[in-house]
Amino acid sequence: LIIMTVFKRLFEGTILPTTQTTLFTSTVGVMETVIKQMSVVNFTAAAATITVYLVPFGSTPSPSNAAIFNEAIGANQSVALRKIMNQSLQPGDYISASCSTLNSVTITASGSEVI
Repeated sequence: LIIMTVFKRLFEGTILPTTQTTLFTSTVGVMETVIKQMSVVNFTAAAATITVYLVPFGSTPSPSNAAIFNEAIGANQSVALRKIMNQSLQPGDYISASCSTLNSVTITASGSEVI
C-alpha cells in the first residue's frame, strides 16, 4: 500500500455570500483532506462577521459542526483562521461558510489530500 500526500488549493479567493454556501467537498477516493491554511480578507470600510462550518458527510451546517461562529473581521483586515488549521475532512465532508455583509469578505484555503 502506497500512501501519497498531494498539496493543493482547496478553493480560490471566494466572496462569501450572506447564506451558508458549500466552498469545498472532500473528494471521494481520498483517505482524508487536511486544511493547512484558511484566510479571510475584509476589503470594505466596515467590520463584518463570518461563520465557517466543517460539516460531516450526510449532515447540514449546525452549531455542532461550527468551527468559527460569528467571528468579527475588522474593516480592511486580513486574518488567518488558525482555529481551522490542521483540521481534517473525511470523504464527503465539506466546508460551508457565510458572511454577515454581502460583497465584503473573501475566503481562501489550501491543504493536502492523503491518497
